[in-house]
Amino acid sequence: MVGKTALNKERYHLNGGPFQTLTLIYYNMIEIEQWGKMIIWLWSRYIKKKTIPYIDLEFHYPMWMFYLVGGILGGLILGIALFYFTVIN
Repeated sequence: MVGKTALNKERYHLNGGPFQTLTLIYYNMIEIEQWGKMIIWLWSRYIKKKTIPYIDLEFHYPMWMFYLVGGILGGLILGIALFYFTVIN
């Protein structure tokens, strides 16, 4: 049987404790990686004219490239949004 303190700690972590922040960072890194993969896949398919299946991209390019390209795209989107809301409005 689990004691009350263990149950309270488990509820605390499930309801927004310090581990929720790490989970959000982890999900954002996955999203950035997926953006990078999509851009590299589109680039290799339509610019380089080299057809690589989306699943096999990890075997052709290093993982840091997906994070770099996805981070640049995310920064560009954030920069355009900040520019729009601060300068134009």
